[in-house]
Amino acid sequence: YTLGVNYFSTNIFVIPGDNITIKCNARDPQSLKFEGDHANENNYLVQYEILKGSLPDQDFANFYGQNEQEFIKKVEARTQLLIHHQQEFQKNNAPFDEVFAAMLIDQITYDAASIKMNYPTYFQYLFPDSNLVLTDTYDSFLQNIDLDKADNLLLPAYVNFLPLYLDFKTKAD
Repeated sequence: YTLGVNYFSTNIFVIPGDNITIKCNARDPQSLKFEGDHANENNYLVQYEILKGSLPDQDFANFYGQNEQEFIKKVEARTQLLIHHQQEFQKNNAPFDEVFAAMLIDQITYDAASIKMNYPTYFQYLFPDSNLVLTDTYDSFLQNIDLDKADNLLLPAYVNFLPLYLDFKTKAD
């Protein structure tokens, strides 16, 4: 689910029967704190959204205006940072629920794939007179993407990924 407080929103992880208490200062929505079932996972999701909001892709022109090789390096560095942040959070708190941990890896994977699929469109937007030609291996990141896992429909990143994937593949074909 998604929980929004003023301008800030975060995904929350709940399963049937969970008992959760949410505490928040409405003037500081990033102060969200969860107690109860899956509090560790939900407190992490708040930190995850805060971290994502501070990453280089938030600087649209500098991020998407790079050449293909530099762009891929930045996306991979971004992905590694998110994974490292997840590992550090668990090390300092507690291990995540197995289902949540698997979903989080998928979330990060689909998020990175979406960013990569947006690159040609955003680059052309920034440089309309350019003739961007991607390398033959640019779309290799799609080889390890699971398109047939119904549970992925619960992931916001997968829901965002699907129309981008269809558009990307249509343009490529």
